[in-house]
Amino acid sequence: MSRFTTPMTGREFLEALATLGWSQRHLTELLRCDTKLAGRWSRGTAVVPLPIAGWLRGLVECHEAHPVPGAWRVLRVAGHDTIRTECDTVEGAEREDGDGDGVWLDLEDDGGVT
Repeated sequence: MSRFTTPMTGREFLEALATLGWSQRHLTELLRCDTKLAGRWSRGTAVVPLPIAGWLRGLVECHEAHPVPGAWRVLRVAGHDTIRTECDTVEGAEREDGDGDGVWLDLEDDGGVT
């Protein structure tokens, strides 16, 4: 399927917005168009223009190929050799400024506090 020559269904349109984390309102703000237009596209009562369909498909492909990194920060806990990801819960550890039991570091840092 060519991303610029195949019509986009209302369902595909909604799935693309969901993948991108965009609302219909956000898209219409980006496109500077009537806010009702995205609703018509989602219901299939108006055709998504091929350039918009191709653009959204390209963004979805990029987003799926390069998802947001899962653990881009780590927590070094005072008195422990282990490093935990931001998703882990460590009782008493400070997340923001390192004033408590732990210090958040960017994974690529050489030890500087974020």
